[in-house]
Amino acid sequence: MKSLKNVVLPALVLVVLNVVYFAPALSGKLIPQDDILHGLGISKEIRDWREKTGEEALWTNALFSGMPGFQCGVIYWNNVYHYLQQVLARVFVINAEIYTIAWLMVGMYFLLVVLGVEYRLAAVGGLAFAFSAFFIISFGAGHVAKVRTAALIAPTLASIILAYQGKKWLGWALTAFFIGMAINSNHIQITYYQAFMILGLVVLYAVLMVRARKVKEWFIASAGLLVAAAIGILPNVSHLWTNYVYQKETMRGGISELSKNQEFKGGLDFDYAMMWSYSPVETFNLVIPNATGGGIAQNYEGTRTHDAYFLRFRQMYMEQGMNKKMAEEQANRTIASFFYWGEQSLVNGGYYIGAVVFFLFVLAFFVVERHWLVALGTLIVLSVAMAWGKHLEGFNRMLFDYLPLFKKFRVPSMAFTILFVAVPMLGFMALQRFFNIQNKKEAEKKLLKAVYIAGGLCLFFIVLGGALFDFTGNNDEMLRQNGLNVDQLVEDRIGLLRSSAGRTLLFVLLAAGALWAHLKGFVKAQVLPLILGALVLADQWSFTLQHLNWKDFVSQQEFEKPLRPSQANIQISQDPDPHFRVFNAQRGLTSDAFTSYHHHSIAGYHGAKLGRYQDLIDAHLSKGNEAVFNMLNTKYIISNDQPQFNPNACGNAWFVREIRWVKNADEEIEALNAPFDPKTTAVIDERYKGRVTRGDYSPEGAAIKLTSYTPNVLTYSVSIPSGSQFAVFSEIYYEGSGSDWKAYIDGKETPHIRVNYALRGMELPAGQYEVEFRFEPESYLKGEKYARFASIGFLILFGASLFLSYKNGEFDSKDQL
Repeated sequence: MKSLKNVVLPALVLVVLNVVYFAPALSGKLIPQDDILHGLGISKEIRDWREKTGEEALWTNALFSGMPGFQCGVIYWNNVYHYLQQVLARVFVINAEIYTIAWLMVGMYFLLVVLGVEYRLAAVGGLAFAFSAFFIISFGAGHVAKVRTAALIAPTLASIILAYQGKKWLGWALTAFFIGMAINSNHIQITYYQAFMILGLVVLYAVLMVRARKVKEWFIASAGLLVAAAIGILPNVSHLWTNYVYQKETMRGGISELSKNQEFKGGLDFDYAMMWSYSPVETFNLVIPNATGGGIAQNYEGTRTHDAYFLRFRQMYMEQGMNKKMAEEQANRTIASFFYWGEQSLVNGGYYIGAVVFFLFVLAFFVVERHWLVALGTLIVLSVAMAWGKHLEGFNRMLFDYLPLFKKFRVPSMAFTILFVAVPMLGFMALQRFFNIQNKKEAEKKLLKAVYIAGGLCLFFIVLGGALFDFTGNNDEMLRQNGLNVDQLVEDRIGLLRSSAGRTLLFVLLAAGALWAHLKGFVKAQVLPLILGALVLADQWSFTLQHLNWKDFVSQQEFEKPLRPSQANIQISQDPDPHFRVFNAQRGLTSDAFTSYHHHSIAGYHGAKLGRYQDLIDAHLSKGNEAVFNMLNTKYIISNDQPQFNPNACGNAWFVREIRWVKNADEEIEALNAPFDPKTTAVIDERYKGRVTRGDYSPEGAAIKLTSYTPNVLTYSVSIPSGSQFAVFSEIYYEGSGSDWKAYIDGKETPHIRVNYALRGMELPAGQYEVEFRFEPESYLKGEKYARFASIGFLILFGASLFLSYKNGEFDSKDQL
């Protein structure tokens, strides 16, 4: 085995570079990432309850009138990976969020070393991979789970390769660990793409080992990997089980009783799922970063459009009350939004992989073994095809209709994750193979071929780029009507394409020049990695710094500024009522996480809201149906920064006078339109007739009141002088695994039913007693018990595997790690 110094030192250098890039984090500063701030909003009730009681709030009323908290900050305490994540965050020096980028670096470094790449060159590969624009842009936007899960793809592949290389116990142990960590990172879509890469690798080694007459060895290694994957996944059982049950009732589950939604059964609507498709033209952004105009996070100083409009926009924003610095930032973002002419609604920037990586990838076609080119090349083509989404509709509709789970996901451009891993793999394998060529003249010929192709593509765009496209964006006509010089803007876009292509050409030639100088003996092998690393830094850091840099860090106080209560929030919070809902009309129904930070909101921000509630939004809330707002106990509406009291809110529970029976869900949701009065009428599907004994009631003298509110338990006092009454509760109906919300009358479980399409209701007998709703999801309560045993088993088997690996000499191999 390589000396510990040789193996560990490059990894430490990578961590140090990560620290430098994110240095303000060392002083406690934070990046105001949008999705992180949204997450703080929707998880506030759960976090407060945990801090107050030490218990998990499995349900939260903070958003969308109530939903399971499994994707809103619930912690799975019996999952060993929860603690391992925290430990590793400390190992990588910086806080738990930013260590993610270090994982990207070290994970790719590990993979490349396993593939036989010299450790210094592998370190350059880790650096180039981590600072691919996709990861930095995603991280800056707060998509931490996505980046963290992607960071675990490379080490997982490395572990699988180790098993097939003969280091079975080590490979099995690490495979279990990294797959378990990936599942715990909680981005199933990225894990889904990871599965494609794993399958490709398994098939590749099947072919190679069959050819080498090592069929038995392949079966043993594969069987061990299968067992290892299961062992690694099992501690996540509570997490997976709860989300499996929950997703069935979400938009992504595609389960809806409305006839208009039957075509989407089992998943998302195709058009909705394909909204963020990467167009074929935008794909050139991978190597020419501003091919389609860049994005809103970039700076366009020096362009004629910027020079013409910057001062005007700055003055406009200052007149709106912004200080000079904020006005300049907003003016730059406004102008930046003009430059993008791709087909998506808005982007932060192109997914640039780096010129050095691109050049080495091209070199791979001349020096890397055919089986690797076929395997990884196939995955890359598949990645691009899936990322194109609606632009390759026939192919992606086929996957959407027939490939398991595919229709659960949106944002097709995320499929590029496969490419982002496979391209540097091939590129740095090519670099190592290039060094291994003994015939210098042959090496020089291959180098020149790569230069001709990579450089020729750049030259093609420099010379002919302006004639290839029309450079018009979707919003250009609107900009023209608002007085913007669109012809000048188009000229700037053309210039941006050419200058970006020239930039890529420069770094391609510099990288090729470094390899040529090494061939000629002008640059020593020990110096070349430093040169290539410097080129990667100069190229990719200079680009990613436009998207995320030290200036983006803010103090804790500034970070929390968007979450501070407004005067309206403060006034509403003085209401002693323990449970009511608020609608912030200024923020809308589906993009408001900030109201959730302060109140129980009927709106929210979440990619997996309950499908039934989305139906309610589409059919009624978005159209301002007051009756539906009232039945959801919307006590306050914030408008013009003022809280408006709603005297017609129905309260937490009430008795109705009549039942209106309907035949199906279509009739049920339609019946909520005027003249529907939720205070007097309950609309119920005929399937529940066996649970209701009467059609009309006389609730005079009867009373029901919420006496205790906690996220998991709601308690009501009931007083009914005589006869039965029908109570409607302003709480969202949710079944989960069958009856996750259970109702009890004086401790005795009693069935409740769905009313008014989305609420709970039950017929109550005469008397004085308590009604209690308890959220008791079997998937979490039992899942946590199973997770405890699975975690213990994982630790024992992981330790035993490492011991057997050491005992069998797998750490003493003379090969690369």
